[in-house]
Amino acid sequence: MSAFKDHFFQTQDGLRLYARDYPGPDSSAPVVLCLHGLTRNSRDFQDLAPALTEDFRVLVAEQRGRGRSDYDDDVSRYALLQYVEDMRGMLNSLAIDR
Repeated sequence: MSAFKDHFFQTQDGLRLYARDYPGPDSSAPVVLCLHGLTRNSRDFQDLAPALTEDFRVLVAEQRGRGRSDYDDDVSRYALLQYVEDMRGMLNSLAIDR
């Protein structure tokens, strides 16, 4: 089983979100981003992610309010476009552009 690194990053609105970062075979490996369902968390990918690391770097994010990520008191920010922006912020924090 491939080990992962914990990655925490700050969103534009100040939350601290979490992702598992499974390194790939080398620093130039393509990145796979795994996103859990509405009420789930990063553990959903604990068997799949290590299997992909032979060819890919695998990022498994936990959306706001799930798992080890901060909860948002503003329920209006639990929305698809906010999740997209959060993931863009995570990718930027890791200097991943594709």
